[in-house]
Amino acid sequence: MPVVSNGEDKHTLISKHLILVLALLLALLITEGLIFGMLKDDNTNLKDVMALTFGTFGTWIGAGAAYFFGRENMRTATDSLLRMSGRTPSEILAATTLRDMKPRAIPGTFSIDNGADKLIEWFNKNVESYFAVIVDNDGKYQNTLNEEAAYRFINYEAETQSGKTYSEIKETFKEKRVQDIIEFIKSQKTKEIQYLIEYAIPLSEETKASVANEKLEKSDKRLAIVMDAQNRVTGYITTSDIRRLLTKEG
Repeated sequence: MPVVSNGEDKHTLISKHLILVLALLLALLITEGLIFGMLKDDNTNLKDVMALTFGTFGTWIGAGAAYFFGRENMRTATDSLLRMSGRTPSEILAATTLRDMKPRAIPGTFSIDNGADKLIEWFNKNVESYFAVIVDNDGKYQNTLNEEAAYRFINYEAETQSGKTYSEIKETFKEKRVQDIIEFIKSQKTKEIQYLIEYAIPLSEETKASVANEKLEKSDKRLAIVMDAQNRVTGYITTSDIRRLLTKEG
């Protein structure tokens, strides 16, 4: 969001005043030249000279007044805009909890003991859902699993059972659990693979939006799972939700 300065830079202010003074001096020199030129002309009377002099002097005064009063009006208008704009982005984020943001509903939640085939089936049916939240048998948060983790597990199982038919592999796969997918990904030991079961950061619903924003940026993630005091999942937010909050408030 744009940030308005509380005051002009001192050097900028001096430069503006200097330009105004130089402009007035230039106008004075030009006017003096005109006046003296008219006085040398025998056909010019004193009345004409005085009219030109007072007219020019009035122009100087008007220009100076317009500058200074205009500058003061601009300062007043800026102060009014600042008052109208309300809180700064930092103040908005610091005063808003994740619960205040009304987290979005989790698209899919699975227990670690649910069948792996059920998770795969769910991903296939819900093509717009790219992650699922995994909880333990007490409903407490465990992982956020990206769909790629499940498909990598399928490929691994197919490769290790290459001598079997598709029907045999499918039957064997029904015995696998979501926990097996998690353990398989953990065994890969590479950061690029680990993120598939660490796709989001878990945060309390009392976490301030400012803290959530910092943690998401630091972890290089865009998804946060929101939990209550018992570590039970209540929803999720994204970095886009935080940006929308600022747009709405700003």
